[in-house]
Amino acid sequence: MWPEKQKYPTDEEYLISLNHNPEETAARGKWTDLDCLKRVSELNSNLNTTQSADYHCHGWKPMIVAMMCFWFMVVLSFISKLMLCIFMIFV
Repeated sequence: MWPEKQKYPTDEEYLISLNHNPEETAARGKWTDLDCLKRVSELNSNLNTTQSADYHCHGWKPMIVAMMCFWFMVVLSFISKLMLCIFMIFV
């Protein structure tokens, strides 16, 4: 998934890449090339140790959900501790 020659993206190319894939390495690799991503599973016959599947943006969406759950738990923990402090003051 890396180009044969080192790629140095401009700031504009970097921002466009982030819209497709939030990983920083995508700007320097072939992850922003949509034609390459459509054909990535065709590379499997030439690969010995790695197999690829079709990419459908499944990588970063679960990460967002996990982060939302994490922050929900942080806020919930804070609220419960705050309520405990308030209870201790009035009891």
